[in-house]
Amino acid sequence: MKPKKILVIANWKMTPNTLVEAKAKMAVIKRGVDKLKMTETIICPPFPFIATLSQMAGGPKGKIKIGAQDISKFESGAHTGEISAVMLKSAGVSHIIVGHSERRAIGEDTSLIAQKLQKVLAAGMIGIVCVGEAERDNDAEYLTVIKNQLKEVLIYTSRQQFANLVIAYEPLWAVNNSQNIAITAHEIHQIVILIRKYLKDNWGESIASIVKIVYGGSVTPDNAQDLVHNGDVDGLLVGRAGWQPEGLKSICQSLNIEKKKPKIKLKKKK
Repeated sequence: MKPKKILVIANWKMTPNTLVEAKAKMAVIKRGVDKLKMTETIICPPFPFIATLSQMAGGPKGKIKIGAQDISKFESGAHTGEISAVMLKSAGVSHIIVGHSERRAIGEDTSLIAQKLQKVLAAGMIGIVCVGEAERDNDAEYLTVIKNQLKEVLIYTSRQQFANLVIAYEPLWAVNNSQNIAITAHEIHQIVILIRKYLKDNWGESIASIVKIVYGGSVTPDNAQDLVHNGDVDGLLVGRAGWQPEGLKSICQSLNIEKKKPKIKLKKKK
């Protein structure tokens, strides 16, 4: 069986300002990742740049995949300013992020996120759904928060659709902090275990094993390998470093090795 490729999802957010800049960034990234065999790079640029960057990437068969940062819950109709999953698919998009913490911050709730995710999956695309706690507490209530988010956003998901699902664990307190501090790989591994157990308890072992889990939150070239290999995630959702071509190249190149199981240190018996 071939080893799974590690996902590197770059969320460009609202950068850069022009198509000329976007094309220049894409050209640098493309040269840096084209020959990598163990990573799969997904670039999620602003909407106006999607079609052009998809052509640069080589379309659906290209080494780099093109994603979108959000979609509408509607399929079509009188919804000014909205963009549907089918529209994005026709422009070359294969992956769509839903429920990002910055979207939640402006009012999106899990009900809306669940509807958006269903539109992505129904269109035969890959949905990257974000979950994560706003803060950590000493009583571990944040674990219940994560499980409730999973329950609510996956409510419409059929068993057949789980193959196109990526769960992005994105603890809000670790996103865009000024110190660029991510949680430890050990802490991430604990959340991965929690998510897999939740999937197994509700949909069975086969579903739990096929869903990809990625981590997002203050990812840098320096911590990427540790977070993936010791956190036991299937990849990374990269923000700030994702729109810096050299930084993204470094992350992808550092992960271009077969992922190993995390090292678990056992305490010696006294």
